[in-house]
Amino acid sequence: MTNYRKQRAERKRLRMSAMGKASQRVQSARRLEHMAERLREMAENDVQNLPRKAGDALGCLQWTDFGTGKVRRWTVRIGCRRDRITIEAPGDAPSKSHGWTWFLTQLRKHLSP
Repeated sequence: MTNYRKQRAERKRLRMSAMGKASQRVQSARRLEHMAERLREMAENDVQNLPRKAGDALGCLQWTDFGTGKVRRWTVRIGCRRDRITIEAPGDAPSKSHGWTWFLTQLRKHLSP
């Protein structure tokens, strides 16, 4: 009886290892597919010549207050990392590098009465 259990355990171990190897092959194929897609995206970014370095300008935000006629303008630049930004306003020192959430919170303070 013990010999039967040993054989059964061995068969189960072999079956599980085969399933594990198949799973690894599937996961590897998915990773390679994702890698190819990511390389295509990176190539497109190079072709589009998007700003990639810290300090490169992303754009400009302009707000006109119709009540007073005052115009506010902020230049948005890439911060110390790609997911961070710095804000420059004419006459003010540039902000430190912050995330978009921080910027929108600060913007709300300036725009809401």
